[in-house]
Amino acid sequence: MPLHSSFDPDRFQPHDAWVTPSARRQTIRAFIDGYCAAHDQSAAAVSAFTYGYAVHFQPGMGREFEHFVIETPASQPDETFPIGAWVTRFGQADLPPELHGHMQPLIDEHLMLADIGALPHEAALIDSTWLRSEHEIAAFNASGRFPGFAPNPRAFLFSVKIDGDFAAAARYGITTDGDIVIDRVATAEEYRRRGLASQLLSAIAAHARRANARNALLISSHAGEPLYRRAGFTNLAPVAVAKIV
Repeated sequence: MPLHSSFDPDRFQPHDAWVTPSARRQTIRAFIDGYCAAHDQSAAAVSAFTYGYAVHFQPGMGREFEHFVIETPASQPDETFPIGAWVTRFGQADLPPELHGHMQPLIDEHLMLADIGALPHEAALIDSTWLRSEHEIAAFNASGRFPGFAPNPRAFLFSVKIDGDFAAAARYGITTDGDIVIDRVATAEEYRRRGLASQLLSAIAAHARRANARNALLISSHAGEPLYRRAGFTNLAPVAVAKIV
């Protein structure tokens, strides 16, 4: 289901995506869909549980399982959470007592949402940043500056080049319901503080508007949150990522 089944731009409130259990589940299911598309993982198996969702990735993700915990479960068997799996918790959700003391924290982040129609967008940036050909993507991957990109029909890669060097990059995956998930927004250290990430966001927003996409989701680091807030994203919930050990 889409994040908002009857979207009205005059009444759109991003907070609506998080106020009820059903809205939270709907939002995270959309995030998983777009996130998997961005990583060429559309064939990953997604299972629903009382706490949220479990994703069994195909090879290439660096981890086999990731659990997206939205609600605190009353009880959950140990075998549902295998050792080595990632656990991504949203908001105030907690883990079953049997997992306490068996988690290695990885990173704290923020789940954010925006109406694509309200984001800054510049169509002229699409042609200069969108890497669409096999040759362009192969050169990007060969540079080793950023995580590699696996082409697929539901994922789009963007990069700013300076003097032939890949200086910044971002990608997005489009969900089956017409929302997008922005991922891997990064700028090489020597090119930071030049507004390159903002250029990529503007290009992505313009490109997604052409596809009639409505909402954009992303998970931001603490450092990146101000950039996305300035662009028009709303902070929905804190995110804590850990690994089961």
